[in-house]
Amino acid sequence: MEELPPMCVPSHDRFEFAISVFLAVGMLASYLPQHFKILASKSSEGFSPWFLLLGSVSCASSFLNVLVLQFPILSCCRFLSSGDCFENILGIIQVGIQWAMFAIILILYMIYFPSHKKTTTTIDNNQLTIVGQAPDWRHSILVAFLVCAHFTLSLGVSMWILGSYGAMSKQAHLWAGFLGLLSTTMATLQYIPQIHRTWRLKVILILHMLIFFTYFVTCQNSIAIT
Repeated sequence: MEELPPMCVPSHDRFEFAISVFLAVGMLASYLPQHFKILASKSSEGFSPWFLLLGSVSCASSFLNVLVLQFPILSCCRFLSSGDCFENILGIIQVGIQWAMFAIILILYMIYFPSHKKTTTTIDNNQLTIVGQAPDWRHSILVAFLVCAHFTLSLGVSMWILGSYGAMSKQAHLWAGFLGLLSTTMATLQYIPQIHRTWRLKVILILHMLIFFTYFVTCQNSIAIT
């Protein structure tokens, strides 16, 4: 039987495995209440579109950062059983869950954006009524476009670097380092527009703060890998 590369050998540390599974499940559980809240109220009012932009970019960058750095471990799955593969890539799964859960919030935000806030009405000098897109809805459309563009471009560059230079190359580590720095910067800045919006609307969003804490911890853990 062919000997496995050292990086492919599962540690089988039960305590570490239990903590990793707990964090992954906790990550999932911390986002679901917010998803259900938006679905139940059929309204995504209260979110700042700029918070969602910065958070989505940070989350996607964090996920791709871990994916690039741990790609050799992911490649080990062809030598391992399903259980050992799952144990080895739990780090990727954790950050992947966090990215997916945050992306769902952005999707729900766009779907359940309050209809009465999508348009604004003004009267010009000729007393004609002009109906146009409200600034918040216009910004939300821009945010959705930028988030999709960023993820598509970053994923494409990651795949190109991994395919052309390999996961252990200097280029891959430089790219992962850039993604890690971008993730940390966006995670730090993302709170500013949401805090401002919450203060302006005088609305306390308790569930949001739980998500912020989970998001912050995950991003910092993923950057530590770099």
